[in-house]
Amino acid sequence: MDTVRFFLTTGAEIMKRYLLLFCLLLLCSTTTFASPIENTPIEVFMDGEVMTFETSPILVGEQVMVPMRPFFEALGTQVNWIQDTRTVVAYKNNMFIKLQIENTEAYKNGKAFTLEFPPTIRDNRTLVPAQFIAETFDMKSSWLKPNQLNLKSRTNIPEYYRFGDYFYKKISLANHGLSLSIPNYWDTLDEANTVYGVKTELDDYYVDLTVQSLDQIESLDQYLNQYKQSLIDLYGQVVTIHKTVSVNYNSLNGYKFKATIAFEDSTEEHIYYLFYDHLKGYLFHCSYNNEDAAKELGDIFDNVVSTFKS
Repeated sequence: MDTVRFFLTTGAEIMKRYLLLFCLLLLCSTTTFASPIENTPIEVFMDGEVMTFETSPILVGEQVMVPMRPFFEALGTQVNWIQDTRTVVAYKNNMFIKLQIENTEAYKNGKAFTLEFPPTIRDNRTLVPAQFIAETFDMKSSWLKPNQLNLKSRTNIPEYYRFGDYFYKKISLANHGLSLSIPNYWDTLDEANTVYGVKTELDDYYVDLTVQSLDQIESLDQYLNQYKQSLIDLYGQVVTIHKTVSVNYNSLNGYKFKATIAFEDSTEEHIYYLFYDHLKGYLFHCSYNNEDAAKELGDIFDNVVSTFKS
């Protein structure tokens, strides 16, 4: 005959079991979420060589924090520490970067960027985000192992030009055999690499380059009139086309005009540059959503188009 046993658990025993369970959960929680700053040793490789630091790099999230001065010097930058504001300023190849202790806002050539984690001070050493800084100065970052960060110099360093307060980098449009220069803080906004600009919650502006075969077009004026008519056909009475002016960049004649498209709930501002050369049309479509910055953006668009070379 099978024996069936019943176990009677007292209230005190139940409390002991709950207390033990709570302690185990607390221990697991502490182990799972322990600070990576204290528990993750990190190695940093630069172009195949392991870097040595008096203060060891630490991992915060996915960002490696490294001692400021030896890291900037290894990158070949000029670096300055401003004690009053606890700010780091570094410069190399027409690129300025500024970071501040315990501030997640960093600057590249005057353009603000948000860091995952801010620079900090540990053991009297200033620690800065390695990947953000390395990528700013044209290096690639990747992980060799979970605790080994690899930084590698890019083989093709862009050419830079300065227009006013901004640095522009030269890019090549291999599909069309063209090149132009864009502000260093702009990004590629499409997979075809023909739309460049800035797209955030606050800012949305871009330059879109289209190359067209114009077998039926015999002149720049004909190209201009046909394109204006296409805007009218597309938008009807909500589009207003403003004054057209002649432009000449790199010995290539063209036209520039502005168009305002007034929808019921919003208004869009567009600037168009058209060029015609050997049965090919080159159309730069520029758009922006900030009327307060119209003058500044207009100058930037002019600068970008002026660097265009076919």
